[in-house]
Amino acid sequence: MSLKIPYQKQENDYYCGPAVLSMALGYFGKKISQKEIAKITKTKPPPYGTRNSEIVKFPKKFGFKSVVKKNATIKDIEESLKKKYPIIVNYVEPEDEIGHFAIVKGLTKNKIILYDPWHGPSFSLERKDFLKRWHNHRNTIKRWILKIYPK
Repeated sequence: MSLKIPYQKQENDYYCGPAVLSMALGYFGKKISQKEIAKITKTKPPPYGTRNSEIVKFPKKFGFKSVVKKNATIKDIEESLKKKYPIIVNYVEPEDEIGHFAIVKGLTKNKIILYDPWHGPSFSLERKDFLKRWHNHRNTIKRWILKIYPK
């Protein structure tokens, strides 16, 4: 199963949050620039980026529902994909070992495929590697997902 979302590369090294929000809302036909999103979400240069709480609040400002779940499972992701909802995940990116946001594109038996605003529209990780990385950069928020859908 796979979700078709209009892919965007992040415009700089700390716009992963604005990029995934722009992609997710773009999926529903709402076009908002990464720069505008960064301003509204108070995105800051490294080491800060965009806070999870700002990612959660943003879709609501444009008439969408956003539901966050901590300690989520692969099954939670599968259910959202079946319903055709964009799912944003927060994980530790493997190249620089920093906190990062991406949208789940799909799942195979052994891999998770991401619309990753840094690595590309079909970035895949082994499921077991993703499960180890599925937390924020401080390892204080584990297995976080955000589902976005129309009200």
